[in-house]
Amino acid sequence: MNPRCWLALGLGVSLLSACAPFVSPLPPNPAGSRSTLLGRLQSCGSAAGASCAKVHLALAEGYLRADPVTQTSLDSAASELALAAQNPEIARETAPLYRSVQGWRDALRKGHDAEAQLDAAKTQLHGTTAQLNAANARLARLESLLRHKAQDTLQHLQPGQP
Repeated sequence: MNPRCWLALGLGVSLLSACAPFVSPLPPNPAGSRSTLLGRLQSCGSAAGASCAKVHLALAEGYLRADPVTQTSLDSAASELALAAQNPEIARETAPLYRSVQGWRDALRKGHDAEAQLDAAKTQLHGTTAQLNAANARLARLESLLRHKAQDTLQHLQPGQP
């Protein structure tokens, strides 16, 4: 399943409508390639200016087009959206997208945390199983020794036996 889909599912119904445009494939970036955008960024003027904000927004959209979407691409998109938000007008326009990206990042992080907890639980289970197997082996040896001693004792206690 596409990570965009399972991330959106984990965010709840309230965010699904905000995430819907990103579940389907995004159209090609009309602003150009990443290197072109970085070149434009060097000459866009003020960091809070509309032209710089639009370049940052285009870079963020490029990161969101990555296939598959990873924690790194989401982190990069969030960073670019934060830089684009230096312009108040762009900040208002991109606030829902930024919240969605933050939600995706949180969901992905929670997924990684759950995987780490599962791995730790598996490791603990293997250790506990090994300890249990060792205890069962000791118990079987003790039971065998006890049976052997009981048989020896019974043979010595029977009358008429040498």
